Amino acid sequence: MWKKMMELKQQIQSEYIKNKKQSDRMSNTKLIVFAAAVFGFILGAVFEPIKLLCYFLAILVTVCFIILLAVHSRLLEKCETEEKQLQIIEKYESRRNDDWQSFTDDGSSFITEENKDLMDLNILGSHSLFQWLNIAYTKSGKRKLMKQLTKTEFDETSWKQTQRAVKEMTEHPLFGIKFQAILSEIRNIRKLDLEEKKLYPSECKKPEWISIIMGSVFALAMLVSLVLGLSEMISFGTAGIMLLICLCNLCIFSYFHGAEYEEIEKCIRAFGKMERLISFVSEEQFKEDVVCQYQEKIRLGKMTMHRISKIASLYYAKENMFSNVLFNVVFILNPLLVFLYRNTMKEGSAILYDTMESIEKIELFIALAGVAWVKDTVCMPEKIKEISFSAKNMKHPLLTESECIANDFSCGEEIVIITGSNMSGKSSFMRTIGVNLVLMYAGTYVNAEKFCAPFMRIFTSIGVQDDISRGISTFYGELLRIKKVLDYAENTAENEVPFIVFIDEIFKGTNYNDRLFGAKAVVHKLAEKSCITFITTHDFELCEVPEKKVSNYHFTENYDGDLIVFDHKIRFGQCKTTNARYLMERIGVLSPSN
Repeated sequence: MWKKMMELKQQIQSEYIKNKKQSDRMSNTKLIVFAAAVFGFILGAVFEPIKLLCYFLAILVTVCFIILLAVHSRLLEKCETEEKQLQIIEKYESRRNDDWQSFTDDGSSFITEENKDLMDLNILGSHSLFQWLNIAYTKSGKRKLMKQLTKTEFDETSWKQTQRAVKEMTEHPLFGIKFQAILSEIRNIRKLDLEEKKLYPSECKKPEWISIIMGSVFALAMLVSLVLGLSEMISFGTAGIMLLICLCNLCIFSYFHGAEYEEIEKCIRAFGKMERLISFVSEEQFKEDVVCQYQEKIRLGKMTMHRISKIASLYYAKENMFSNVLFNVVFILNPLLVFLYRNTMKEGSAILYDTMESIEKIELFIALAGVAWVKDTVCMPEKIKEISFSAKNMKHPLLTESECIANDFSCGEEIVIITGSNMSGKSSFMRTIGVNLVLMYAGTYVNAEKFCAPFMRIFTSIGVQDDISRGISTFYGELLRIKKVLDYAENTAENEVPFIVFIDEIFKGTNYNDRLFGAKAVVHKLAEKSCITFITTHDFELCEVPEKKVSNYHFTENYDGDLIVFDHKIRFGQCKTTNARYLMERIGVLSPSN
């Protein structure tokens, strides 16, 4: 897929360069045509005999100039859109080349007490999976992605639908690029929360015909007064009094509908520029049922969105003081604005909500499809019934793929104890499994050739730190994590879904004897449960716990002269080497040994 993405980049880049050159030529042409029009008017003013001919030609050239303005404006818009599309592709290049850490939206605002454990796997927060995947512009769109990545309950039917939708979206990279480019052109979109119920007033007041009728009467009276005043049939003083009455009516109407104007303004800010996006999504050809269903909901909202665009045009006229007075005196702008808004919301509020919900669902599918667009080694994971796990050529999706070491691994309902030297890859291996499981449960591709697992609750105890504000030490923090696992295991109603546990350097926050005693007790308890457990440790004695479910794996290192070399490949069995003394000597903590 990456090759196709680069082909699209070349195609868009070629079009952009061609249109940019054409735009530059048109700018010069506009300048010449404008100068010719001015020259024609000056010539007509100076030379009386050919005045009419000069003015005629000057007007003709002015018309050409206006046409050029319109054509050039459309060309500039096209160039701007293509530039946005190239910027979107550059972001995908950043995801591929490990330059994505500068992306501003990292999901930190969504971290809560309930999901903060997933920070162990870098799902939310700085340098996270959310930061790598996110393409959403609205607050609600980001919230949808967060919920998709932090699921604790599973519905197989919904999961399969998401998988099919993501597969469909993967085949439409150009659609995904254009979708994002159009969204990025909407002003203030990052401030919007499209799930805010106030944007969809279901109990909007009935449209008031009386306001329209009264406004029409005042406008008609004002027009008649002006005509009679110009015809000198009545004095301009009388016409002025009529104008003053109209202005008073305008002020009174605005006062009583102030709150409604605020609603209209919010509605316009949210949806006023969405019509182009709705039209674009409606025209794309999809095959998958779930995507087509969302597309149909978007099509149903097309008329409502068109009406809102018209309301937006009227509202922007109201914002200008001069046009506000003029159009209210002559064309009853304010009553018409309120009438159209009420009428639109009365008929289309529910449709509008479904439309925007569907837009954000499409946006979610595009975000999840990004894994397949960026990575070379991907597969759609397979859900199995038995409590086991297997992966072939598995890599960590947040690492540069060309530099990441792949691992094959499989295990059943067992406790995997992983030993190995410092920096050999123990913690990274657990995170690789965990992050790919999160991608699987989100309904998208994983960074592996093959990946099979059941639905499992994910628990972690990786990188636990103390919390001074709450009086929690590192060791106590670890205990709380382990307790959460054991509580879940004991709750039979909740434990209908099996679980998987990742524990890094178990009980590292306490002394050796207590650590080993506690770790063995945890191993015995988890051996009785329906789960898969990964535990890393430097305590080789833990590898010898007499439990049938315990299996040992390790990472190792080699030495090239004075250099330590890791291959980051997992192997069966217990580790036989250490490198702590070597590292301490290397940085000068210990004196070099003889």
